[in-house]
Amino acid sequence: MSTRDRILEASRRLCREEGFRSLTMRRVAAAVGVSAPALYRHFDGKEALYAVLLEEARSSFEAFLERALSVEDPLPRFRASAQAYLDFALDKPDQYELVFLTRNQEGLLGVPSSVESWRERPPLNFQFCVDRVRECMASGVFGTGDPTNLALAFAGMAHGLVSLYLAGRFGDDRPRFSALYHGCIDQLIEGARSPALRGTQKSKPS
Repeated sequence: MSTRDRILEASRRLCREEGFRSLTMRRVAAAVGVSAPALYRHFDGKEALYAVLLEEARSSFEAFLERALSVEDPLPRFRASAQAYLDFALDKPDQYELVFLTRNQEGLLGVPSSVESWRERPPLNFQFCVDRVRECMASGVFGTGDPTNLALAFAGMAHGLVSLYLAGRFGDDRPRFSALYHGCIDQLIEGARSPALRGTQKSKPS
């Protein structure tokens, strides 16, 4: 394994075991067994190292989301997308932290940093959510409205619940938390439904 690969592996391990905030060039150097200045031959600084880890995490998240695209109908596909988001957060909590729980300082994350820019160029993973909402609106399952606003409502709720769970606020019972998560998703879906469909039987995620 090359020194660069050893640096990345040590960085992943630190993030996995202690969270992204534990990641410093000094700690990575100690884990690899080289001097801190030696790291700079491979990465210009923590930001450059972080950028590689972030790209890995984003690719992993996109792979989880792509599972939902195999589902044909809009509402089941929407539910499968919500399940994929949950699976990524609970299966890859270190990567979830990198993508969603790291402060966006000086554009480090490469994501929009204002309400206006979210609408003009939403992050790829959020655009995925907007597209699923738009499909449900187009099929008549959801009522008409602004798909971005509704997608933000779903994404914000999912993110809030998952963040609380990862912080230990709901204990560590994954099945019970998953049931809570999907119950909240169901409640929002019911509110978003076309008036003609409210109260009808809903399909459940597999």
